[in-house]
Amino acid sequence: MLADKHAKEIEEESETT
Repeated sequence: MLADKHAKEIEEESETT
């Protein structure tokens, strides 16, 4: 799902932040 992929990107960004 596109939403799942987007959520994964958000999680990765959160870690980098």
